Amino acid sequence: MNQLLEEYKERLDKIEESLGITFHNREILVNAFIHDSFVYENEGVQLSNERLEFLGDSVLGMVISHEVFKRYPHWKEGAMTLFKSRMVNTESLGNISREMELGQFLLLGRGEEASGGRDRTSILADALEALIGAIYLDQGMDGAYCFVLRLFEPHLTVASPLKDYKSNLQEISQRIYKTLPNYSVVEENGPPHQKLFRVRVEISDSVGGLGEGSSKKEAEQNAARDLMGKIELEKEREREKEREREKDF
Repeated sequence: MNQLLEEYKERLDKIEESLGITFHNREILVNAFIHDSFVYENEGVQLSNERLEFLGDSVLGMVISHEVFKRYPHWKEGAMTLFKSRMVNTESLGNISREMELGQFLLLGRGEEASGGRDRTSILADALEALIGAIYLDQGMDGAYCFVLRLFEPHLTVASPLKDYKSNLQEISQRIYKTLPNYSVVEENGPPHQKLFRVRVEISDSVGGLGEGSSKKEAEQNAARDLMGKIELEKEREREKEREREKDF
């Protein structure tokens, strides 16, 4: 067994105390913090935390999905998908990992360590998912559910999935599509004191959403919400396809 790994195991009491969990199988806990770079640089270490990350991603998604479904019975599928996506994205998981100070427990290669990997958002997010996968294997679904809920409870209570859909759509549009959304009124009905506007928002010829409202502003917000829901649903389908492809290997 690698000497560094043996020395690391002496820290497990502190890690368990920090997490508030006592593992039955500590090997699983150690594996949750082994980054690819550590495997590459240390002979005799064969397994990184990637498989646990895959498992933890699914467990985390199920817990958050169930909580959102239970807490917000008035939300439609698009709103639930959007909120879940924002809860479990890389940035969110990275921030929670920092709050937990998981970076201090990572097993990294020398190169990754030197380049700031211990505070890299993607590595921290992956480690948190791997840890959730490890807890699921060691403590079962009940243990994993309680752990996830303890971490995410402060973020689960909101009035709506997003307060400003237009601003968030603009951020997503610029990041993913490198352009700004375009809004247009496609229909305007009713007397002056009781207007109903129908607005379409487009990012590209194939990506669009519709919304209605008693004002242009309200209709634009609803159109942005509709489109964001579609984008997040498509991303979720792509993630599911990727998981299925990974299962085939």
